[in-house]
Amino acid sequence: MKELDLYKNLIKRYLFYLLIFSCIFGLMNLIFNHSPLFSLLHSISYYLYGYTVALVTLNYYLFNLSISSGISRNGLYRVKLYSLSTITFFINIFIFSINLFSYILNNKQTDSIYMNLYFGFFNNNIINFISMFIIGFITIFFIMILFNTLGTFLSLFNVLGKIITFFVIYAMTHIGLISFSIYYFVFGFKNINLQPTFDLITGLNTSTAGGGNTGNPISIAITLILFTCLLLFINYKLTKKFQIRK
Repeated sequence: MKELDLYKNLIKRYLFYLLIFSCIFGLMNLIFNHSPLFSLLHSISYYLYGYTVALVTLNYYLFNLSISSGISRNGLYRVKLYSLSTITFFINIFIFSINLFSYILNNKQTDSIYMNLYFGFFNNNIINFISMFIIGFITIFFIMILFNTLGTFLSLFNVLGKIITFFVIYAMTHIGLISFSIYYFVFGFKNINLQPTFDLITGLNTSTAGGGNTGNPISIAITLILFTCLLLFINYKLTKKFQIRK
């Protein structure tokens, strides 16, 4: 019962914060930028996504609430999963609806990453949209778990440790991306060993970016599910550790 109360408390807080953020951001864009409707909705969805990711990274608040409510670490872990799943569902519904109506009303013109890379893999449009919804949920949940795990990890350190650890992770991520970009532009994924691995992980191929074959969404779904399972295990182990605010 305590877990259910904490879950309801969190969902109410998250949805309230997200509603306030969306209203303020939407009004500012309408007043100052006069953005078209779909452009405005897309902007809200992207910023809402980013704001939610930042929100779920702040893990100490949830940890403190669970302690004051007398909830065990296992209970805290379950509450986190239920909360992140619920928030993921609402955000995915919002983004999916925008892309769906944009596709229908804007003559199939949309800036959805899924539609640009994977849409059309199946012969039936209904199945394509179902696949887009499922992949959207898996992708958003993966990112939520990733940043919540990062927040949980950072909560194990004091302020100095948080700053150092954050910048180390940030630097390692950027070095990896820069190395990946350099390899791509120099070798163009012509490496006989790397290309099949890239195709298997992402479901994409060298002709996808050029308007050729549509990528396989099943491959990226499997990849994200495997990484999510790994993160769930790491998150569980980190949740069992003692977290500090100093």
